[in-house]
Amino acid sequence: MATLKDVKARIATVLQTVPGIGRVYARMRPVNLQSVEISDFVADGVLNCCFVQRGSADFEGKGGDTPPLVSQWDVISVHAFYAVQDSSSSEDIFDLLVDQMLWAILTDSVYPKFLAQTVKRSRVPKLKTVDFRRFGPSAVLCHHAEITIQVMTQTSNS
Repeated sequence: MATLKDVKARIATVLQTVPGIGRVYARMRPVNLQSVEISDFVADGVLNCCFVQRGSADFEGKGGDTPPLVSQWDVISVHAFYAVQDSSSSEDIFDLLVDQMLWAILTDSVYPKFLAQTVKRSRVPKLKTVDFRRFGPSAVLCHHAEITIQVMTQTSNS
């Protein structure tokens, strides 16, 4: 059975296929040095990065079964950041990137692919948040989006 780490790595791999996407990490990356911010989170001269992490987990089960049949549903969150440039169309670029990320995740998560068989089932990805956030030690103002997908990672009878 694939691990949660495998699921996050698969989503990161899928995101890396999106044209115009910047740096993609299968985990959250803390940044406290401006030099690291530039070297690890800037692509083509623009702060442009994504982080994949587990946002939450729920259990679903049938209590009358012996042993109980329990499924674990993990919510995987993708946090995307793209530096705001008021004089250019950074919002348009970011909107297009977000749409392409949603479609890439959707295409790879449905039957029969199920994120390269790393999950048992998945639900349709959702755009949960679009806002502005400051990023890193330089406090760059960025477009930010959170995309979530709920995936069944394991069951008690698997």
